[in-house]
Amino acid sequence: MEKVLTGKTAIVSGSSGSGSIGFIRALLLQNATVIVPVNSNDELMLINSHISDILSGKLIAELTDLQDCDKMEYLIDTCCEEYGELDIAIFQFDKQWAGASLTDINFEEWERVMARFMNTFFVFGRIVLHKMREQKHGFFISLSNTDDLEPKPFSSLISVAAKARLEMAKVFAIEVHEEGVRYHHLFINNVSSDGVLKPGLDTSDTIAAEAIKMYQRKDELNGVFYTISGTEIKLPEYMF
Repeated sequence: MEKVLTGKTAIVSGSSGSGSIGFIRALLLQNATVIVPVNSNDELMLINSHISDILSGKLIAELTDLQDCDKMEYLIDTCCEEYGELDIAIFQFDKQWAGASLTDINFEEWERVMARFMNTFFVFGRIVLHKMREQKHGFFISLSNTDDLEPKPFSSLISVAAKARLEMAKVFAIEVHEEGVRYHHLFINNVSSDGVLKPGLDTSDTIAAEAIKMYQRKDELNGVFYTISGTEIKLPEYMF
């Protein structure tokens, strides 16, 4: 049986948890070439340990600084020259942080954490979506957990960053709306952004499989913000 992503090139970034690994696995299983920028050798080893059973597709994992616009642009340009245009891009929001309340946190910590949460998404989205606009095609998905939007003790910056990144996603979607690029944002209910699902829901592999189905549909919808709850994708909640 032919793999549906044979000849396609994808890039996956954001969280290095099992959610992103679920996407990497799903894309490789459908024979895609998958580019994965990573921050450390530990991340690279983690990814390799979870895909050793997969014989299809091709993983291109590159060590770089995800917050450095020049380095990320060089990486993506180089990969596109060697492997072809970008067809699919996946960005899963990171939420791995705990610290003081917003009224107690010091400015240095604010700068460090917000740079990590905001810069990584901006750099990835700006470079990848610019490339897709030049190509006149591409499929971009960003993912976040609706649970992140609610303020919680010891994770004050999570909700602040989540809401800011959601607004950035909307602006990205507006800007590429008529450029041949499909942008979707998935709200994942009751799923931590490291891919660990709470009881009663399916695995991160299921979420990745649903996203691939969205890519295959090749509909004209753009700027659509979906909610995934278990295996059900609800009707769009936000559309441009």
